[in-house]
Amino acid sequence: YDPAPDKRVATVDAGANALFIGGGGLNGQFAKTLLEEAEKHGIRLTPEQLSQHSQRIQQSLLRRAVKSPGKLVELDTGVASPVFARSFGFVPVVPGLMWEESEVGPNVGVTFVHILKPEVTPYGNLNNNVMMYTVAPSGAAPDKTYSLACESE
Repeated sequence: YDPAPDKRVATVDAGANALFIGGGGLNGQFAKTLLEEAEKHGIRLTPEQLSQHSQRIQQSLLRRAVKSPGKLVELDTGVASPVFARSFGFVPVVPGLMWEESEVGPNVGVTFVHILKPEVTPYGNLNNNVMMYTVAPSGAAPDKTYSLACESE
């Protein structure tokens, strides 16, 4: 995140197949940033709570998105979420249509867009309040099919 962006930016989180925010790498850094901002504003949120909460939200969005591939679906997370004001999900193609599903199921080629609440927005700058969480297609498919799925996102 940029401490002082002059326009609204969306930062991309390389998500996990289990659809949670946390753990290691870039996904873990996103969790750390959100938790630090929450703490600054007196919001009690543990890494485990953030992980479980984000997983529930994203699994719910995934269920909606696979019913409407190619369309952006929304989940109003504002009241129930300590971090997300609004959340959206997008699955570009019908899961399983172009490739065999991986062992994690239909969460292949999915992107979530979260509008963060002001209390957890990095650096307190509302231009930083968009987070994109994406999980790339995975599973067994010919290279051409995999490329087509990636391009449709």
